[in-house]
Amino acid sequence: MKKLEFDEDQPTCEEVEAIGQIAKISEESIHAAQRDQHPKQHGCVWAEFKVLDNLPEKLRIGVFKEPKAFPAWIRFSSFKEDDDTKKDVNGMAVKLMGVDGEKALKEEDHDTTQDFVLSTLRVFFVKNAQDYVELVKLNSFPKFIFPNLFKWRLREAGILASTRLRHQLHPIASPLETQYWSTTPYRLGPWAIKFFVKPSSDNFSGRKPGKTKNFLRETMVDYLKTQTAYFDFYIQLQDQVNSARTPVEDSRVEWKDVETHKVATIKIPPQIFNSPEQEQFGDNLSFTPWHCLPEHAPIGSINRVRREVYRRTATLRRQLNHVPLAEPTPESFTPRLLPSSPPDDKPAQQNALAVLVPIKPDQEEYLTDFLEKMGRNHECPDNPSNSLFRKSSSTHFARFVVLKDPSQDLNTPHLLFSSNYDGEFLDYMQELVETMGADMDKIWDKCEGYELGSSLCTAYFTKFIKQYSLTPQVFYPAFPGKTVNAINNNRTAYEKLNQLLECIHNSELELKLQELYPYLSAETSSSQVPESLGVQITHALKKLTASTFQVLRRLGSQATLRLTTVFLMMLESWVGIQHSSEQDPSKRLKFNPEQWDRLQRITKLEDKIAQNQLTIFVPLKSDYFYRIFLWIVLIIISRVASKALPQLSAIHFARWVIIDRSKLKNSKHSYLLFESNYNRSWDSYIDDFVKRFGTTMNLIWGNCIEFPAGGTKDIEWFKQHIRKYQFPAQIFYSAYPDLTISTIQKDIEVRSATRQFLELLKNPKAKQLFTGF
Repeated sequence: MKKLEFDEDQPTCEEVEAIGQIAKISEESIHAAQRDQHPKQHGCVWAEFKVLDNLPEKLRIGVFKEPKAFPAWIRFSSFKEDDDTKKDVNGMAVKLMGVDGEKALKEEDHDTTQDFVLSTLRVFFVKNAQDYVELVKLNSFPKFIFPNLFKWRLREAGILASTRLRHQLHPIASPLETQYWSTTPYRLGPWAIKFFVKPSSDNFSGRKPGKTKNFLRETMVDYLKTQTAYFDFYIQLQDQVNSARTPVEDSRVEWKDVETHKVATIKIPPQIFNSPEQEQFGDNLSFTPWHCLPEHAPIGSINRVRREVYRRTATLRRQLNHVPLAEPTPESFTPRLLPSSPPDDKPAQQNALAVLVPIKPDQEEYLTDFLEKMGRNHECPDNPSNSLFRKSSSTHFARFVVLKDPSQDLNTPHLLFSSNYDGEFLDYMQELVETMGADMDKIWDKCEGYELGSSLCTAYFTKFIKQYSLTPQVFYPAFPGKTVNAINNNRTAYEKLNQLLECIHNSELELKLQELYPYLSAETSSSQVPESLGVQITHALKKLTASTFQVLRRLGSQATLRLTTVFLMMLESWVGIQHSSEQDPSKRLKFNPEQWDRLQRITKLEDKIAQNQLTIFVPLKSDYFYRIFLWIVLIIISRVASKALPQLSAIHFARWVIIDRSKLKNSKHSYLLFESNYNRSWDSYIDDFVKRFGTTMNLIWGNCIEFPAGGTKDIEWFKQHIRKYQFPAQIFYSAYPDLTISTIQKDIEVRSATRQFLELLKNPKAKQLFTGF
């Protein structure tokens, strides 16, 4: 990787003059001892900044040299607006304490702090110091962007427009729920980097942006009363192959598709931070990118501006406030921390990934054999849960499937990789690279568009996966709020509770509980007080009214049902379903030798373990109408899937994906991909699907070729249709292969009840009550 020279970051004479002008204007803008930038404080909170273990050697520089937890203060703020309902740029300034060593500014060598300054701006809105002077003098973005008829700053206009659009489409509901960027570049020793901070999905409360002037502070106050907020700290390394796409001197350019590493986590525990004393403490803190070790010094024209401006404005503000110039230590202010709720009770989003890549010519047979051998590399022959993914703590389910359909003119075989995972996509990519990068490299090397070694670098691997990713129209997980660890921990808790109950099976506790049962179930009788005549008449009128409305509702429901049935039958007829037709057995589907062999291999794997897998890859009818109609049907289904599909008590997850033929190599058809994990037998699973959602199945599969004209009513023909286009997974993984849906649900309920009981025992009166047992 190309290293930076320290003399590369020197200002020109013109830039020195521009910096002086900006600093003078900034000093003049300070009124009433208030900041000129980010004056409104939403909250200054105590936090822990923890450097991760096992970082790559080249990143172990400065504060990231070794695993360590730094106490920190974090100030959340707004750029200009005093009213939170008005869209504005928001800031996150992080000050680490206990950072020893020489500082970038020699006059601060005695300080032990390190600042990281971030905002919701992905990039800066001016190129250099000279442009910054012009903007500050004009004090108007429109005049700056269009100074005259012959000079337009279109890049800056695009930055402001995209920022405004993001704020409109994704308004911030809480400072704890948004992502922050460094905007400008910095050093990491000899390397040029940018950094950003991403909130954990656990931080999202589901609240909408408020309508009060201070709702951003209010949401933080409510959240941090009981819960911990988490952020992940990432760094981006400058592209050394083409550094022009990641420039240092032009902060208007966003660094995309570069090598990215998660290097630290930020933990903000529950606390009360809105006291007048703490608010004043936060306002008196000074944050600047130049409060740093030399290894993390800011670079580039805009950061050279910041060095002088921040120094002069901070000094003037402290003089006006009569506050001595000093950096804080952990003893400077004591935060008021609160106990947090158990972390396992927080929901975590489960996401879907599906990747489809053409296999290189003459590599299909080798890749299939290689995947099957890897799929057999597990401890239990009857359990196809493969060890390849066992080091991944966030993968729920995963599979590799070789897809080929020469009978329908898809002569080029494709490799499908799909998974369900917890957390953020970028984190998942990094986990796959770290836990199975070498194995992934051997697999993907047999596919087109893949460069050998990409699976060993998160940035390159992420770029490859994004290029061939598919977006599901419907994605349904049975337990969307439960992580892999939570599900497995629930099972462990259940087993340990079972062991505990066995230990006390014959103890005095059981006998006393048996004595208690009759009193818990006994019902006391009370004498009936005769009702007055007025009360009896009132009850009679209520019953009559209720009966009348019940009849009317029943008539209305019957009419609605009939209209709905007619409408659904019309939709089914549009995709070729003929309810009155009788099927000719001679026209049943025929399997070619390859399809028949595939079917035999599938049936051998089915119904042998608690959890089975299903992968269907079927061409759509050639007319564009069917693809558009299917897309509409699936979008509607996606709205109700979370309420309807739980009726299928055996389904762990399901996804439908429409694959346009442009995504496939040498294909004349678009395809429908359906994937699922389920309990019980294959036949009972399909029967249950048809019994509960027969019409829905018709509206989905009726858009596919060779679907029976009679729809799912001819269930044997429908099963043949599924069988013909079902493909075996060469590698199939489940993080909990022995658990059924009912088992997981039971574990959740038992663990919840046990936790409530243990919480009850913390009560002194409850302890006294149970002392006699």
